[in-house]
Amino acid sequence: MAPLMFLTREPESPGLKELRARGLSIPEHYELNLTIAEQLGVPRSAIVMVQQRTGSTIGEMSALLPELRRHQVRSILLVTSKTHARRAVLIFKMLDGGGIRVLSSPTPYDPFSADDWWQHRVIARRVVTEYGKLLFFQLIDRWRQHPVAVPGGSR
Repeated sequence: MAPLMFLTREPESPGLKELRARGLSIPEHYELNLTIAEQLGVPRSAIVMVQQRTGSTIGEMSALLPELRRHQVRSILLVTSKTHARRAVLIFKMLDGGGIRVLSSPTPYDPFSADDWWQHRVIARRVVTEYGKLLFFQLIDRWRQHPVAVPGGSR
């Protein structure tokens, strides 16, 4: 569906760091995603790893944008959960400043259903949490964040 796939890295949890220090070999989340992509037939040469570790959507998009620009990407297909898709697109557009076209593609494997989400505790918790984050973004983050600068440019 796209010529390149960009994968981001989460912060390493202290527990995993300690287990690795004891000699255990435990893959990180991005390593699992990389393995899955390769096993689904995505060539390794088409996968770009964003090296900066981030622990939030704003951090992830801030780390991703320079890589997208470096690869001269003009549009992206943003894949995330159904409950997170709206906020992720809003954050991307805010940080990008309009230079890259973003299309949202929530994963079809997300169990969220608009018809009965409130009947499932785990999904209801995700929806309520996401609405809290969306509210925080609208009231706080969008006013204190600035578009990610383009090297040698105005953004």
